[in-house]
Amino acid sequence: MGSNLYILISGSTSAGGLRSGGGGGPTLTVADAEAIAELDGVGNVAPVQQGTQQLVYGANNWSATVVGTTPPYLDARAWTIVSGYPFGDSDVRAATRVALIGQTAADNLFGNDDPLGKTIRIRQSPFVIVGVLGKKGQNLDGRDQDDTVIIPLTTAQRKVFGNPFPGSVRLIMVQATSAEAMPAVEKSMTALLRQRHRMREGQDNDFFLRNLAAAADSAAETTRVMSVLLGAIASVSLLVGGIGIMNIMLVSVTERTREIGIRMAIGARQRDILAQFLLEALMISVAGCLIGLFLGIGGALLTNALTDMVIVISGSLGPGGLRGRRRHRHLLRLLPGAPRRRPRSDRGAAPSVRIDPGGVWRRRRRRHLLRLLSGAPRRRPRSDRGAAPSVARHKTSRLRRRCG
Repeated sequence: MGSNLYILISGSTSAGGLRSGGGGGPTLTVADAEAIAELDGVGNVAPVQQGTQQLVYGANNWSATVVGTTPPYLDARAWTIVSGYPFGDSDVRAATRVALIGQTAADNLFGNDDPLGKTIRIRQSPFVIVGVLGKKGQNLDGRDQDDTVIIPLTTAQRKVFGNPFPGSVRLIMVQATSAEAMPAVEKSMTALLRQRHRMREGQDNDFFLRNLAAAADSAAETTRVMSVLLGAIASVSLLVGGIGIMNIMLVSVTERTREIGIRMAIGARQRDILAQFLLEALMISVAGCLIGLFLGIGGALLTNALTDMVIVISGSLGPGGLRGRRRHRHLLRLLPGAPRRRPRSDRGAAPSVRIDPGGVWRRRRRRHLLRLLSGAPRRRPRSDRGAAPSVARHKTSRLRRRCG
């Protein structure tokens, strides 16, 4: 969802004894969002008008959440764009029909085709896809955040949802600059909105304030409690397993007293008997470790093959392992100013007997790379360097006649 977020939801209304829930009344406006943006400690402010609409592309259609908002919305949500570009303030002022599409909506409308530049219809209005959003996954209540289309706020109000109260919005998303500034931002927002809405002392607020950081902290606390419980269960399992292995080894030693006596009778020492049993225990432990490792890797690969779940096995020696780290170190050495490795003939030499004094070898390699990059003429072959000048000129002229 993003960090340090507040959600301001417009208040409820009542008519004929019927009361609507949060978001039903036109109590929040774009002017309120602009005023909140001027407060100290506020980073991003984005008014939002959203709802569910049917998207149509050719013969395909899909129902998704359509969000009308302003450019700071992506920064507040920490939402990246994998291809294309976001709409700007000029698009909001001109109410242009452009859209950013999430991964789930794009997959269901376009399949394997690239949605960038395609035109979709929302309530019979054409919209051009100018950007594709990165994956966000599910939010705290389990809703798929990628099943979303984001359009300019003014376009949503005029062309998609309609707005009987000009300038009003359903909610305002506010991001504080830091977690420490959130309590002060909450107080200043509440005071500002009560002043702008002319609320009397003791009168209930005509808006609802939701702290998403508190919800995220609650979910994190639940996760920590579950981790502690799982750790406690694992500790009890290890303790029980250790006691079981100890008893098994004790029984094994007790049943093999005759063998131990015979070995000691023929000259075996106590440490030899101890080494034998420790070696047997080590071999059994290593065998069990390998069996468990193979079962875990096989189960992960089988899960990847039979289900949609993706399980990544780390710690391999593949591209991300030892060879990848070596290639990474090699690329770092090629950067300007990075220390170069000494030539292989110089690595075993004493510090006082270095074969590359003054960096001669590095300068030669640098000149060679510059020749390759700039297309400069190549150096003469090694067999031609020691020849007399007349012989060298003769070879060069003969080579020129042969080439053209």
